[in-house]
Amino acid sequence: MWVRAHESTASVIDCYRRAWAHSAATIAALPLDAVGPVPWWPEGDRAISLQQAMVHVLADLHRHAGRRNRRTSLFC
Repeated sequence: MWVRAHESTASVIDCYRRAWAHSAATIAALPLDAVGPVPWWPEGDRAISLQQAMVHVLADLHRHAGRRNRRTSLFC
């Protein structure tokens, strides 16, 4: 979710592409109702279905990258 000063643009893009490939393979391999844990979520709330995870990521993308900032006309 953040880039450290020593990381290059190429390394960030490579990481993004590896995450993209992994998520595409996961979506192709599992049914939408497959359940898995999110280890960093609070105990008792860690189980999530693939469909819930996909909606969660889509909402995060909309919130952080797809919403237009009215003051600057930039995406934020």
